[in-house]
Amino acid sequence: MAQADGVVANGTGSAVRSDINNQYAALWSNHSGSTEPSSGKVAYQLWADTNSGYLKIRNAANNAWIQLFKLDGTDLANICRLTGSTDNTVCTVTGANAITGEAKLTFNGSGDLTVKGDESTSANLYLIADEGDDNGDGWRVGSNQDANDLTFANNISGSYVDKMTLENDGDLSVIGGVTLGNRNFETGTFSATGGSTGIKHNQWANNELGVSMSHQVTGGQSAFAFYNPNGLVGYIQTSASATIYSTSSDYRLKENEVPISDGITRLKQLKPYRFNFKKDPTKIVDGFFAHEAQTVVPEAVTGTKDEVATKDEGDRKVGDPIIQGIDQAKLVPLLTAALQEAITKIETLEIKVSALEAK
Repeated sequence: MAQADGVVANGTGSAVRSDINNQYAALWSNHSGSTEPSSGKVAYQLWADTNSGYLKIRNAANNAWIQLFKLDGTDLANICRLTGSTDNTVCTVTGANAITGEAKLTFNGSGDLTVKGDESTSANLYLIADEGDDNGDGWRVGSNQDANDLTFANNISGSYVDKMTLENDGDLSVIGGVTLGNRNFETGTFSATGGSTGIKHNQWANNELGVSMSHQVTGGQSAFAFYNPNGLVGYIQTSASATIYSTSSDYRLKENEVPISDGITRLKQLKPYRFNFKKDPTKIVDGFFAHEAQTVVPEAVTGTKDEVATKDEGDRKVGDPIIQGIDQAKLVPLLTAALQEAITKIETLEIKVSALEAK
């Protein structure tokens, strides 16, 4: 055991040599002693405290000692436990209990890695891609002690933001979209006989069916409901043997109603065609051009004629066409009004014809 002040005093040859030897001895023994060095303390200096039995290091402020580990090495397992391996990788462990208490990070001979938090905090594993000037891109995987949830978060502008949480009851919460590369995705339990409720994605191997849903109720049961800030705006409902596609139409939602008085006039403006789609040249269908129908029944058509994307957004790039669509069911009120007008005209003519025939 030896301690020194780190200064070689002026003196004769033998005295200087003795002082140098003392300084070397202090360095070689890490300033070992039962009390701290009385002088010459500097930041990051080591001290082998033989009284407590710990190796300590002076802090950066040079005003206190930081305890590292026991001099006899018996608590090194509490810092990093490497079992069955001769290639020991450096492990860094922090926390009040990292030295004297329970191990925070352990490896075992089977290759298992265990990370433990404190009683009231989470245990986190950080996967850091880099530590450059972009705040360290990376992910944090954490286990919450109280809720027993597993959370995945990534580093955004220097702070971690939760992206996905697997709750202890099995619920999965995802922030953002979900991309599924495998056809076997299921929510609930799908049953082709209605024995259970669930949704299954792409259940057939030949990809003929994209999404299937089953429900245990045979009478009027909503399978999908659609909401916006105004509330319920539509739903898909099943009966015992059919499917109903409904948009909101309750009279309590409407006002300022007037009869359609120009049904025939507007109907004559529609231009039905026979045509084929370019991607399916052999199949001829009946229909309309969306922009032409839009001038007659605007609510039946979405989009704008010849519209293209003006910015990159998802899979859509600048210049890509934004295709118009049509809901031909919304033409029914106009068709009904026009037919009623035509029926009225026919009935009037029938009366006149009957009168003429009676003469």
